[in-house]
Amino acid sequence: MSNPHPVVRLSKISKTFGRTKALSDVSLEIRPGELVGLIGHNGAGKSTTMRTIAGEYHPDGGSVFVRGQDITSRHNAGLALDMGIRTVYQELELPGNLKIREAAVFAAPKAVGTLRGWRRRSERMIMERLQEIFPQSGIAAGQRIDRLSISQRQMLAIALAGLWPEKQPATCLILDEPTSSLDAFSAKGLYDWLRKEARQRGLGVLVSTHKLNEVVGELDRAYVMVDGQIASERPMKGTTSADLVAAMQHASASISTEKAEDVHVLSVETEGMAKASGSIAIRNLRSAGLSIDQLEINAGEIVGIGGLEGQGQKRLLRAVFAQASGYERDPSFAIKGQAAFVSGDRRTDGIFPLWNVESNLSVSCLSALSRMGLVSRLRERALVLKWHRRLRVKGTIDDPIVSLSGGTQQKVLVGRALAQIPDVLLLDDPTRGVDEQTKLEIFSLVKAQARSGTAVLWYSTETAELHRCDRVCVMNSGRIMDEILTKTADPRSFEDRVLGSSFS
Repeated sequence: MSNPHPVVRLSKISKTFGRTKALSDVSLEIRPGELVGLIGHNGAGKSTTMRTIAGEYHPDGGSVFVRGQDITSRHNAGLALDMGIRTVYQELELPGNLKIREAAVFAAPKAVGTLRGWRRRSERMIMERLQEIFPQSGIAAGQRIDRLSISQRQMLAIALAGLWPEKQPATCLILDEPTSSLDAFSAKGLYDWLRKEARQRGLGVLVSTHKLNEVVGELDRAYVMVDGQIASERPMKGTTSADLVAAMQHASASISTEKAEDVHVLSVETEGMAKASGSIAIRNLRSAGLSIDQLEINAGEIVGIGGLEGQGQKRLLRAVFAQASGYERDPSFAIKGQAAFVSGDRRTDGIFPLWNVESNLSVSCLSALSRMGLVSRLRERALVLKWHRRLRVKGTIDDPIVSLSGGTQQKVLVGRALAQIPDVLLLDDPTRGVDEQTKLEIFSLVKAQARSGTAVLWYSTETAELHRCDRVCVMNSGRIMDEILTKTADPRSFEDRVLGSSFS
């Protein structure tokens, strides 16, 4: 490389919010052409580190270097953009009223330009970039952004971040959980593109993800964060997912993923889960883009839905919920019991951002906590405290929901659903962007409720998560192409079969 300096270097960065020490002596560097990981449990300090690099937070101590220049005293978001630093956060913030062809003008005006013909340039640039990274995105230039699925919005945000002005250096691309809602095929396409961009442009890439198989398989190095500090740095060559789990836990020796799962699952309080009795039966369904001959889920079963994103999984979940809630009537469905729904798109379909943890957790149970139209505050507080303890939510129930990490917010949404004592539980990628420990705790709670009689239908973009279900239905073009019993399939053969059925 012509430039010997790292594209970005942090030296002994500290950051405090009130009485909370978010970062303490954080030092890291990202070199030209490198893909670097930033991993750790929710609340470890990853988001604060990324926002410091992006200029959104100014450090209380330490120094920020970009391409060898100490820019600490003048570092801000505008300067970061001018110096070629781009960031795509997990909680996507895109203007929903714009069409795709207009998005490039909003996100990268310097790349598009404002001279005559900017509309055509904007459309050409964003559609070419989408085709390059995600050739099967299904995104059309005339679509409004607010009509896109969460995975399509994620694809669009990444493509927009990759529009570099001709006369501006491509310094660093920061991606926060970039594949959290992408299927395996789209995720592989993204990493292939990142590798090419890094090599051709001398770009440094920083990826924060909880998908440890991607960290090991796609990245060059990784920093492990624990409690606002860099606990370790290691090259990925020769490193396993189990090594990273051990590093995050400060363990003295590596443990296998399976053993880690046993420890975490057993550690979650599951006694006294409420009894339920639900089932789902679908026969000869031919509507809403779905063509399903037969699907049955009995009380106590956890059935996963797999396949490439956008193949009808979300439509199926919402169709079941609409039938169970009485919003629609279709003789193809036979749903027994009341249903609860958990969305992985927590910002749009999950949290009430102006409310605290208590209100977010209890909102779906208010009718059960009421007498003569008045909510019992004592009963509400008792319910919330029980689930706050069971979910192991950090902080207090009076904290604003948006002050929690994304993974902890998702815990609250799962708790809201389980507190309803649902007969049918519908999960739409509920652990998107959640660390492994939290995933296991959520699965443990869901499994305990299933044992109490709840029928569970669980969609996930992660094959490893689907393998925890009792059986998995793989969908393609609104049809169930394969049904797999997970007990009889080892993880590798299961992954191969899911992928193969996805392209049937």
